[in-house]
This record gives sequence, C-alpha cells and structure tokens, in this order.
Amino acid sequence: MTDADFLVMRGIRKSFDVTEALRGVDFSAQRGEVHAIVGENGAGKSTLMKILSGAIPRNAGEILVEGIAADVSTPLTAHRLGIRAVYQEFSLVPHLTVAENIVLGQMPSSRVPGCVDWAKAYRRAE
Repeated sequence: MTDADFLVMRGIRKSFDVTEALRGVDFSAQRGEVHAIVGENGAGKSTLMKILSGAIPRNAGEILVEGIAADVSTPLTAHRLGIRAVYQEFSLVPHLTVAENIVLGQMPSSRVPGCVDWAKAYRRAE
C-alpha cells in the first residue's frame, strides 16, 4: 500500500455468527485500476466486495479513500465516494434491463418532468 492508493482496505474482518468469513484482509487500488478478485468458493470474495460497496457492515478494519477514513455503511455512501460494484449474479431487480439495474437510483431525467432520458441512461450504463 502506497500514498498513491485511491482505495485502501486494511484489516477487514467479517463474521456471520460463528463463521469467520474474512480475517484481517488488506486490499489497495490506485485510481483507474481494474482488479479481479479470484479464489475458491467460500474464500470471502463476495463478502469483501459487499463490505466495500456498503451492502453489509464489517466487524473490524478500516476503509480509506484518498487517505481519509471512509464511512461505507450503505450503498449510497459508497456510491458518493465513487465506489461501484458489479456483481457476477447481477439481477438486483430481475424485471429491469441490465442498464436499468446499473443506473438504478440515479436515472437521468429528461427535459420533461418525471420522464427518464433513456439515451443518457444507456450511455451511463456503458
């Protein structure tokens, strides 16, 4: 982990009842990097990403964004910090399209009040 890291996760721990899913996990990334988190089933990959994206709380550890401790307690707080996650099983709302799921909660408005700017929504999703 360096001073240039945009994101730092340090000492992340998560337990579900008596099952310890993550034990002191460290991860860092610089702005613009793309990472693949790989491992066996049950290794904690999804748990780590859900913690980072604010979907579930961590039991211990810290998350820093640009060197500042970050409150990533909800998906909205993560989103405001520029943190996004695209899950392998991506069907938050099954009856919506992939693009609609990606921009869910941030549908761009058109000039007509209450209407969606679909072209802009699809560009954002791309």
